[in-house]
Amino acid sequence: MTWKWTVIALFCFALPWVAIKKENDKDAYGRVEEYGLIRLSQSGHQMAYGGHSRTVTPPTGVAAHAEQSSNLPDEYSPSPCPLVVLYGVALIAALGLSLHRSFVRQPKPAIFAIGIAVVCLLLQSLFGMPLWGGGHDLRSTLIPSFVLEWFHFPWNYCAFTAWYWMSWIALIGAFVSANSRRVELALPNQPRPLPEEET
Repeated sequence: MTWKWTVIALFCFALPWVAIKKENDKDAYGRVEEYGLIRLSQSGHQMAYGGHSRTVTPPTGVAAHAEQSSNLPDEYSPSPCPLVVLYGVALIAALGLSLHRSFVRQPKPAIFAIGIAVVCLLLQSLFGMPLWGGGHDLRSTLIPSFVLEWFHFPWNYCAFTAWYWMSWIALIGAFVSANSRRVELALPNQPRPLPEEET
């Protein structure tokens, strides 16, 4: 089961972890100025090289143009994250180690790799996700972004997505699964019951 949890974590690594919704200030007539509605997202692998995805909805009555999505402020240009790079490398190492035949006898290397991934993701989460650098007027929340959208919260927010939380579930599952194998190896061998004699 360890390798299956690790595959799920790698799958989530390629999906959006952080989502931002920002609507620019309105003027005296209630019109949205400048960029309109900005939606940004960033997956784990995008954090590794400093990329992100964004969608810009122009204000009502303003025609969209090609440059609009590329002329956003520099605050929305995140930097690469070495911790996330190490997280991805640790996950790949954990997958390889959990699939190797030596894992049955010695699961500790895989446990160590998974532990590194857990520490990297925890530290990066505590330091703050890079896309949040432009969130000086955004409300940071632990509520998953799909819940905010579902209930139509009116906030300008930066939030983790369901895929981020799924990454944590997969990491914990892999760690528990690998450690359960280590515990099994540590238990004394129980004698097998003798087969009943045929009468």
